[in-house]
Amino acid sequence: MLYQGAITYLVDIGIRYSQQEYEKTQLELEHILGEIKNQEDKIQELKYRICEKTKADPSISWEELIENLRQKRLDVQNELREVTASIVAGFSVHKVISKLREEEDAKIQEGLQSEVVLSLLKDITQR
Repeated sequence: MLYQGAITYLVDIGIRYSQQEYEKTQLELEHILGEIKNQEDKIQELKYRICEKTKADPSISWEELIENLRQKRLDVQNELREVTASIVAGFSVHKVISKLREEEDAKIQEGLQSEVVLSLLKDITQR
């Protein structure tokens, strides 16, 4: 900078002012600001959706919200484990009952084919 009395002048940096370049830069700035606004809106929407799932107040901080989300994830994992265990247990019980039923059916069939039952049936029906 050159100092001449009370007036301060900048040293010429070798770039000429261009209205066209200024307008182009302004448009780029508006576009970037629009993108920032768009991203901020997406972040806010994400926060509302997380609050909805965790039943949290939208005014809480992100740190609290993330902690609530972690807790919700743990709760859902525990619920999934319980449901899975219940399904596996139900399947196992069904398998055991089916096997017992098959064994019982085989014993009944075997009993019906025994000499004692067949001779009684023959005596009763005369066939």
